[in-house]
Amino acid sequence: YLRFSTCVEANPFHWFFFLFSCFPLQIKLLGQVPPARGYHSGVLGSQGQWLIFGGKTEQLPSNTFYNDLWSFDFASLTWQLLVPDDSASSPRKRYWHSAVSYQNSIYVFGGYGIDPKYPGIGPMNDLWMWNSTDGWIELFANGTDLSPPPRQGHSAAIDNNGNMLIFGGQQLLNGLNDLWSYNFASGVWTQLKSTILPPPRSGQSGTVIGTKFWLFAGSLVPQGSPEVYHNDLWYYDLSANMWTQVQPDSSAPAQNQPWKRKAQSAVVIYSSLYIFGGYGLFQGLKNDLWVYITAVSYTHLRAHETPE
Repeated sequence: YLRFSTCVEANPFHWFFFLFSCFPLQIKLLGQVPPARGYHSGVLGSQGQWLIFGGKTEQLPSNTFYNDLWSFDFASLTWQLLVPDDSASSPRKRYWHSAVSYQNSIYVFGGYGIDPKYPGIGPMNDLWMWNSTDGWIELFANGTDLSPPPRQGHSAAIDNNGNMLIFGGQQLLNGLNDLWSYNFASGVWTQLKSTILPPPRSGQSGTVIGTKFWLFAGSLVPQGSPEVYHNDLWYYDLSANMWTQVQPDSSAPAQNQPWKRKAQSAVVIYSSLYIFGGYGLFQGLKNDLWVYITAVSYTHLRAHETPE
């Protein structure tokens, strides 16, 4: 099944309310569909298709990891299995990795899964490229800089200069707060350093607006301590090489700041940052929608009906 939205009200002057003043419509899809999963990646390919890779189930008696690649065509509403599970040419099985789309390829980095470097399973730091011509190709770093340490739960985004940015995540019980840049043309990783750093975290949102990499929320599980959630907002200025905190953590935020959370989604539209859902501290799963207008503040967008 695939859920669409059928709109019952539209305001041409406030188009974001048009997008969310809708009710869900579930359509039954014909043919083969991917097995149920979570913590996978999904990006738009060069032909406008939705590409889904990896993830895991949580079905007892044991979890199942995937490394299959699926494509969803929005015109025909059909799924196509591009690379089957357990294919020898695919990246190792994993979940909570990152994926980005650049030019005619998608790039998958890291995640938690089956890695020969660790006994059994563990975090990874391998980088893979897939396109319809070459299939899967593992990319190895050029130059003298090291690759980022293994991790899962990190964020990834593309800047305006053809670089993939990787921030944070978790390496076993250690939280990370490092920022790396991968140049697609040269194949070189570079660590972007700053005297000021956000606290370590995973499950955060990372997006690019202009020359700034924006970071929101996430959480950290310190060894032997309760999980720590965030709702702070930061940006890294790619031209000045410096982190700036826009809004600090707040345990009881006012109406102009979202509650602490992790695993939310974020997208940039016309230089504004939209944030939806996630898992909130003391609140469980969220379905609230916020927009941060650069250099202004947050606004809570309330639709007539919100998704379940």
